This record gives sequence, C-alpha cells and structure tokens, in this order.
Amino acid sequence: MAECWEAYSLNKNQSDLTDHSFPAYRLALIKDSDTSGISTSELLAATGGRVGAVQAGKRSDSGLATVTPPAKRFHAGLQDGSSASATAAAATSSSGRSGRVSLSPGPPVSLQSRSAMTPAPKYSERTNAGKVLLTYNPNKLEATPSAQISSSAQKTPRCVVSPDAFAANNVDKPYRHLFTTLEERARVLDNQLVEMQDVMAEHYGLRALDYGAENEADNAEKESDDIAPLEAVGVARQDKICCVGRICNAAHEGRINATSILLEGTRFASSGARPEVDLSDMKSSKASFSLFPGQIVAVEGINISGRKMVASRICEGAAPEAPKSSVQELLRFHHDDANQAGMPLKIMTACGPYTTSDSLEFEPLLDLMNIVNTEKPDVVILCGPFVDLRQPAVRSGQVTLQFEDGVETVVPYESFFANKVAGLLEDLFSSEEDLQTQFVLVPSLDDATAEWV
Repeated sequence: MAECWEAYSLNKNQSDLTDHSFPAYRLALIKDSDTSGISTSELLAATGGRVGAVQAGKRSDSGLATVTPPAKRFHAGLQDGSSASATAAAATSSSGRSGRVSLSPGPPVSLQSRSAMTPAPKYSERTNAGKVLLTYNPNKLEATPSAQISSSAQKTPRCVVSPDAFAANNVDKPYRHLFTTLEERARVLDNQLVEMQDVMAEHYGLRALDYGAENEADNAEKESDDIAPLEAVGVARQDKICCVGRICNAAHEGRINATSILLEGTRFASSGARPEVDLSDMKSSKASFSLFPGQIVAVEGINISGRKMVASRICEGAAPEAPKSSVQELLRFHHDDANQAGMPLKIMTACGPYTTSDSLEFEPLLDLMNIVNTEKPDVVILCGPFVDLRQPAVRSGQVTLQFEDGVETVVPYESFFANKVAGLLEDLFSSEEDLQTQFVLVPSLDDATAEWV
C-alpha cells in the first residue's frame, strides 16, 4: 500500500489523503490488487474495512455515494464466494424491472491463462507445409501440365521481363543518394504539375479565357459550360474560374485541416503563388471531397483578392488512360510458337522475410526454390525483405558465414546476401540447365542491403 500511495500521490500531485480523495485512491488500490493478486480480504484488513463498506454501496465519510464498476463487483463477488450465474440473473431481473437495457459492461470473460498457451511450432516442425489454403475461382482454373508445352517452348523463355519499358523513369547516371538539391526537387515538382495540368484540362474540357477577343460572346459561351474557364493560380477575378494546382499545408507541422489548405500554382504561369482555399461553401452544400498534401486538383471557385479562393467544386485528378493492345499483338503474343504457343503463363510470387526469428539459414526460401524447380514457372516475383533488419541477429550486426575450413566470420550485409540469396539462385540454375524461369527481386524498406528512395 505504501508503494501504491507513493505512485498515486506523485501522479495526482497530492501530499495528504483526505475523505474527499479517498474514493479515487480506493479504486487505484482495487486496480493494483487485481493485477498483483492481493485478495479482497487482505485489502479489507489493510484498509480497516473501508473498502468493503464502499463496495457494499454505503456512503463515505464525505457524504458522497461511490459506485464500483460492474466488472469490479463481479470480480469481488467471485472472491467472496458468490457465483457468476447469480450475478447474471440479478442483472437480468433488475433490467427487466426497470424496463430498460443496461449499458454497463457485463462480467469479464475468462480467458485462457498464459501458462496454458502453447508456443508456435518451429518452421521445421510444421504439419501443413505445402497445403493450399485458398483457391480463387476454382471452377474456371485450368491447370497446364508441363507435358502439353512443346519441347521447343521449354528451351526458350515464353516471356521476357525487362526494365527497358520503364527506361524513361530509370536513373541513367550515378548520383548521390538523398543529396538532391532544392532546385532539382522544385523543377521536378513543377514539371509534374504542368504535365498533370495538361492532362486534367483535356480530361475535364478546361479552356482558358481569350483576353484578345473583340467581344465577350466567345468568353460568355465558355463561361456557360459546366466548368468555369481555366485561369492561373493567384489571379484575382470576380467571376468563377478554375485553377489547377497542388494542395499544400499552411502549417509547417501537424496534419492538414480545413483551415490550413493552400493551392500552389506553377512557377511559370503563377510564379508559385499559394492562395488560401476556403471550403465553407462546399461544406454547406455537403459536397464530398478528400484532400491531402501533394495532391494535384482542379479547384473551381471565386478569387476576388487573389489571396483567398472560395471553392465551389473540386476535381480530384485524372486517371491515365489504360494501356491497350491490338488484336494482332495479342494473337501473336499468346498463340505464336515463339512465345506462349497458346498456353497461359505461370507466375509465382512470394513475400519476405525468408528467415525465421531463430535462424539465418533461409529455410523458407530453400523450400520455395524446390517448388520452383518442380513447377518451373515462367516468372517468380520475390518481394523483400531478404536480409531483414527486424531479425535479431541482423539487428545486432552479428551476421556470420561459415567457410569450408569451418571458421565463422562476421561479414557485411551485402556479402551475406550474395552468399545466401544470390548463391541459392545460382545453384538452382546450375543444377537445372533447361530452367527458363525469370526472377524479379523487389527490395523492401526493411532490407539491410537496399537504400531508401
């Protein structure tokens, strides 16, 4: 009780125990007795019977009635020898007499004790290895035996996985990781905004006003469309306009809210202006919208002063056009003897980590390679982490390799990856000369050998 009072007095900043503060201290004692295993009788003897008097529904010396939570009453009743069925029956009868449903929590559900919980079996002791847990659309799933594929198709890859399709976005020269200058970042963000502005203008049919027109007939026709004419961000106009910009947060720290939304324009057309966006009209009209920092949107509204835009509608981006293939390309790819020869592709994917918490021998990855050797899929996609930073041995830096002379040496993470993962793939291809499976390795943020981008 002395330790409980010391902790309670420090947390509540109280130096004396009075009749007014005793009920709260009593609840702290009951809570501490539930967790420490002290019985109610011992607690009654220590407090001179005052806890039992308060639990029985009597008033304290201060004259204020105190109520014990139902879960505590049930727990104390079990310790005093009362049964749970009698408590439940009394609660049911009381709720029936009052004609209302009780909103108080019921008696606690007895959970399995920690001592009775069995630990998870080790990886080598599993009994359901290789079991299919779920099959998607099993009625239309047609298996393709390897015997149906011609021998010529087995000797050549039926598909080619190449990074050339993403060559425009790949890095083509060495650079210092995380040392991009502010000017380069600003230029990339501005180019992205300009590109998205053209895409959204075409998708929503946005048109700019013609300031060189001799009469207002053309502009009136444009303004009569469903969406207001396109204008640069930060330009003051008394009529409705539509501005394409990037959502920014006015506060340097904290989450974005309805009062801290800014719309950033391009450097060329808007000189990087950031007017405030007022969403009061959209809230009153109960229009649905969802905004986050960095989002590129088209905002329709009125910007009289150039510093604050009252939004009436928000167009949240435009999805790119889906890639299309002609019928001739599909027929040549799927039914030509040089490609798939009419047989479907077989693709396997797996996600790491490929090690257990007590071992760095990559047993799961070894079992997966055995399945790859048997099934011979066309493509295998392996997602990281491969050298998991959350693994205890990797986290401590004690990653060792055992050489032929039996000596274990601590090696860098890259050498460990090359020996365990890359070496396993090399052994797979060396043992199966006709294996045409292509592997795609996708690193993870938890990989010790991959840099964060």
